[in-house]
This record gives sequence, C-alpha cells and structure tokens, in this order.
Amino acid sequence: MRFKPVKSRCLSLSKGKVTPQSYMIGGETIPKVLQQPVKSLGRMYSIPLTDRYQGKQVLRMVCDGLLYSTITR
Repeated sequence: MRFKPVKSRCLSLSKGKVTPQSYMIGGETIPKVLQQPVKSLGRMYSIPLTDRYQGKQVLRMVCDGLLYSTITR
C-alpha cells in the first residue's frame, strides 16, 4: 500500500488557533486545509472551522439554490 500525500490534508492547531506548521511524508509535503479545502460527506472543510461560519455557508447555499430555482421556472 502506498500513501498519497496529495490526497490528504493536514491541520495543525495550537491553543485553538491554526498554526503554519506543515508535515511531510516520503519527501512530499501534505497540503494544508488552508491551501486546499477538503469535502467530506457533503460538507466543505476550510478555514475558519467554526460552526457559525459553516452555518453561514449552508444558508448561502440554500439561498442560492432557491434563487436559482425561481429564475429557471
């Protein structure tokens, strides 16, 4: 089995704050969540990771979807 750093993401936290530390495996750097957000189970994980920010993103997606559906009718 081979590990593919490009398909992974790293996130380093210290005292609740995101730190700029990066990690390497086999000479390859693992991308940070800040550089390349990751989508898992339909949810996009990016910086900031707060629930309040994620709630705003969901609300924006719903509003955009409703607006799009009323325009296309």
